[in-house]
Amino acid sequence: MSSNQSDGAVVTGAASGIGRAIAASLAADGFSVVVADLDEENGRAAAKEIAAANQNRAIFQRVDVTDRTSVSAAIDACTRQFGTIKVRSTTLASTSRNRSSRRAWQPGTRSWM
Repeated sequence: MSSNQSDGAVVTGAASGIGRAIAASLAADGFSVVVADLDEENGRAAAKEIAAANQNRAIFQRVDVTDRTSVSAAIDACTRQFGTIKVRSTTLASTSRNRSSRRAWQPGTRSWM
């Protein structure tokens, strides 16, 4: 998948592991990336590393995927910083504690505008 500089991507769980690899891969393909995670320390480090390899087109946004407002803030950060959002990737561990995350990250009309 390739992109132009105005295409944004929000990747949850991007502070480490598979999420971080997805964010880095999207950046390598030309996407501007929002590294979205609860883990601020590793999330900021991931965003800094990705930005260094991607013309500073990566930012960190603290996101709790169980909270719809938090998810909306990440989407808003992407559109505000990069103009559009073309990709949303949800990479998180599902436990009984965060089952409501499925509802928070479901696509809605507003999130794609």
